[in-house]
Amino acid sequence: LEQISFRSDFEPVWTVPGRDEAIEKAREIIATATERIYIGIWDEEMKELLDEIRGAAARGVEIVFLIYGTMRVDVGSVFYHSVDAITDRHQLGRSIDIVVDSRTALSGRLGRDARDMPPSGTGDGNSSSCQVVWTKNQGLINAIEGYIIHDFYLAEIYQALGDEIEDIFGKNMTDLRRRYRT
Repeated sequence: LEQISFRSDFEPVWTVPGRDEAIEKAREIIATATERIYIGIWDEEMKELLDEIRGAAARGVEIVFLIYGTMRVDVGSVFYHSVDAITDRHQLGRSIDIVVDSRTALSGRLGRDARDMPPSGTGDGNSSSCQVVWTKNQGLINAIEGYIIHDFYLAEIYQALGDEIEDIFGKNMTDLRRRYRT
């Protein structure tokens, strides 16, 4: 062992304790962006980060969004993801995925709050807590960035072939989604 060269390049993965802290950490990492931001976000959280995102755009940062919902933004490249078929948000809460400059990432479920409650009588009464991580670990960043980019691919494919995709996989690809749910 004495002859083995060892170099520590440990980059921890930090668990973010709550939704408010996750939004604050998102603001912080967006403020550090110099080149590019990839972001998958719901309307509700987008409203809370819009000032920071506009600031990044003003600095010349490239921004590509996948917005779960319909909120219109005046910066970046935007793809929209229908929320009609996403039912697990009632149990797990909305998600957030952000990669800044391929150097830092924030990803996970924000937990369930009053805005996520299912219609009366359809929920199990259990709430979930925030399950968001923040990291500079390059392996994890690459995985999160790849996940977001694949969502961009799907959004573009869906824009080009919408009706054909629905004919094969169902509205909002529900047949395909059902196949891979655990």
